[in-house]
Amino acid sequence: MYERIVKAHGEKAASFVKVHAKLDAGHYEEMVQYLETLDAQRLAIVMHGIEISTTLYCNMLKRITAEAAKIGRSSQAFANAV
Repeated sequence: MYERIVKAHGEKAASFVKVHAKLDAGHYEEMVQYLETLDAQRLAIVMHGIEISTTLYCNMLKRITAEAAKIGRSSQAFANAV
């Protein structure tokens, strides 16, 4: 995804993805190990937080797409990049 965003919009537009998707890749294994230590109640709390974060992030991307369309940038170009 990072490479597609850079190609479509440049390095500056991809900085968030670079930090959170590319450089933090090793955190996934740590997260899995941590989640395996949680009891059902705490895991449910974490899952709820993940669902909320996902919803908020998706809403942010929808808003960015809508704003880009207002200023004449192609929302399809954004969608293709991600």
